[in-house]
Amino acid sequence: MVYAETIENDSINIKNLNNTEFIKIINHSHFAFFNQQKDGNENFYGGSGTYELNGQNYTETLSFTAVNAIRNHTFPFKVQIKGDSLIQTGLEEVKEAGINRMITEKYIRIN
Repeated sequence: MVYAETIENDSINIKNLNNTEFIKIINHSHFAFFNQQKDGNENFYGGSGTYELNGQNYTETLSFTAVNAIRNHTFPFKVQIKGDSLIQTGLEEVKEAGINRMITEKYIRIN
């Protein structure tokens, strides 16, 4: 991940990625993501599940996570692929978890 923006209520938050490593892995049917601090082991989190891609419509079903309120929840996004970049935008809304935010994430492919 090279950029992450969250819009919640009237606030825009751009994630400071200077001290964070965030990776997303996508294969033919599943995705996984992992986040950790560069120095230390605090604030580690991750998740994975299945996805569907129809044109620019990308939907993740989060099957594996430590947060019960979002387990098995479906998150719809729009995606764009520009060269080696993936841009993912969508509304994350889970009433049970108190989540209602628009996100934009940008990833660069690594080999």
